[in-house]
Amino acid sequence: MPRFEPRFFPGTKVSEWATVTHPGKTISGNPGAQFAASGGTESTSGGYKYHKFLTTSALVVTGKPMSTAEVFLVGGAGAGGGGYAGTRGGGAGGGSVLHGTSITLSVGSHTITVGGGGAGAGSAGATGSSTSGLSVTATGGGGGGYGSAGGAGANGGGGAGVGEAAGSGTAPTASGYTVYAGYDGGPGGTGNYHGEGGGGGANGVGGTGTTTTAEVDGGDGGAGKQVNIDGNNYYWAGGGAGSSYTGSSSNGGDGGIGGGGGGGTWSGSGGAGGGSAINSGGAGTAVIWDGYVYGGREGGAGGANSGGGGGGSTGGSGGIAGGNGGSGIVIVRYAV
Repeated sequence: MPRFEPRFFPGTKVSEWATVTHPGKTISGNPGAQFAASGGTESTSGGYKYHKFLTTSALVVTGKPMSTAEVFLVGGAGAGGGGYAGTRGGGAGGGSVLHGTSITLSVGSHTITVGGGGAGAGSAGATGSSTSGLSVTATGGGGGGYGSAGGAGANGGGGAGVGEAAGSGTAPTASGYTVYAGYDGGPGGTGNYHGEGGGGGANGVGGTGTTTTAEVDGGDGGAGKQVNIDGNNYYWAGGGAGSSYTGSSSNGGDGGIGGGGGGGTWSGSGGAGGGSAINSGGAGTAVIWDGYVYGGREGGAGGANSGGGGGGSTGGSGGIAGGNGGSGIVIVRYAV
């Protein structure tokens, strides 16, 4: 039998084969095809290539599949509860966090949907939107209460009102991923003067509002989860803080580490936003009097793309919107 020896035109690469025919022998396909991917904000560092998606887009894989990619998703966070007259808002829950370390990227175009944070209003906070892609979904965090129980979500929102219950947290399921979620918010305090509950974070429950007469503080947001997906060792999806109302020294709660927004307050200091995140949560504000009208009292927004919950706002005429929830993110990386 004659030996088969494939021959090439000058300059032809193995990766450019389609079909090569020889009497009695045919080879089809692309034996030299290599994995390649594009999409999102691309960078290369420390032996890895990164695709970072801050907004909805697509990851396009060509050549052949990759079976050892690391994929990270964070859902959008809820908005903090608003404030009106004697009604105050609870902090919102952070989004869920999914982390897979040996994920297959198949050839084709994969839609990556980045969930937005809930929009704050002078009412109960809205739930954050889900982030999805590569056949899994990171659900959004629950909104903060407004004279009501906190909203349910991946991590629950804080209750707002006398003894109002915390929102429940329910973690999503995602085969092949470690899931960080399922933490409840904190309940509202139990007194005539009380602080409101903080939202749950991806690594801890929200705090309970205090109830002493001298100091009426909002509950702190639950802690976010630290995942070093991009070399920065950030925390993700901290809970938003609850608001406070009055007392000789009353303060909004502090946002959870990982982008949670601080709580607003009437007579003390606004709570600090949660840091150590891709974008820190905003601080809550206290009352501002300009000689004509009162201003301030707003809960801080969750950090953009951190999945951090928005902070609750305290009462005021005209209605005060709660802090917006932080949007989610998707990061894909693989060795190069």
